[in-house]
Amino acid sequence: VAIGSRADRLNSAGIISLLNGADNTGTVLASGGGLPATRNTWQDYSVSYTTAASVSGDLVAELSVLGNATTMQADFDNVRLSAAPVPVMVTTTNQVGSGSGTFYPNWTMVTNGSLIAGRSPSTATGNFSEEEPGRNANSLTAGGSLGLTEIAGTYGYTTSTNYVTCGGGAGPDESIAGSTIIYTLPAATNGYNLTNITVYGGWADYGRDQQAYTVYYSTVSAPTNFRLLAAVNFNPSIASGVQSATRVTLTSPAGVLATNAAAVKFDFTNPAPENGYCGYAGITIFGAAVLAPAAPAALNAMFLAPNSLVMSLGSLVTGRSYALQSTTNLAAATWLSETNFVATQTTASLTETNFNDPQKFYRVVSY
Repeated sequence: VAIGSRADRLNSAGIISLLNGADNTGTVLASGGGLPATRNTWQDYSVSYTTAASVSGDLVAELSVLGNATTMQADFDNVRLSAAPVPVMVTTTNQVGSGSGTFYPNWTMVTNGSLIAGRSPSTATGNFSEEEPGRNANSLTAGGSLGLTEIAGTYGYTTSTNYVTCGGGAGPDESIAGSTIIYTLPAATNGYNLTNITVYGGWADYGRDQQAYTVYYSTVSAPTNFRLLAAVNFNPSIASGVQSATRVTLTSPAGVLATNAAAVKFDFTNPAPENGYCGYAGITIFGAAVLAPAAPAALNAMFLAPNSLVMSLGSLVTGRSYALQSTTNLAAATWLSETNFVATQTTASLTETNFNDPQKFYRVVSY
């Protein structure tokens, strides 16, 4: 936002605030601003906020004035609100074998909790089984062996078939290696907050052990419109004649790589891989479903003789955590937690036995 300082009046500092909400009553996420030191000039001021899974809903930019008894005016112009790309950390590592037998890296592919564990790609273009039949793109999410063995293939020696071929280059039979994979994530109304993507690769020698691809994601509001997430280009420098295993992990210092994600796409043609295509053994994607915003809950109570109280709760948001709290004195504003629970449906029923208080007040709190 450009904030100005006029020469014909006393000026106040302008305040720029980002609020989570529908209007100026929302929660302030970040604020800043100021006043140019030189009159008759404009100066750009900016405010930024890195979102995370705990922030959802509308974003409001509020312009206000830091006034006092004599100065209560500020000039604003050229307001711009933009979303900056989420910072992505690309962590790479590799290990090499001796060149004989089967080499196993000291890591394993963890599929427990992966959003795509055991799922087939919704789109898979190209030939993922260059040089030898038996490779299958479906194996990338199956959690199979990461062992690297040199075997006799159809066109000479190649790598064991637990590693598929991706890259978009031509194979020995002139077919085009696997170029694109898209994984549609399990159904979720608001999509997923993605936190971690890990890709396992390698080859029985140093000729096709590079990891080279660009990762995109789409959201539930536009599932066919893919947005750039990160580009990976990792080619370890190793000796010839030995097995090479690689692992690349994408995370974000903000904690969340992408919000409201519906699908993840891998383009193995960009950056261009070495020798046309490379080997890959596994892909995992981790995250959590985005919960709907909390809404005011309905709470009704019914007394059952001799001393029980049954409370019926409604308008709950499935997956959200709630606390049933009580107090015997509203003026004291001291609330005690009776129980905590995670809503598995939109309604719930709770019973309090041995109810002997002359008066007691209840409320439901979401967190």
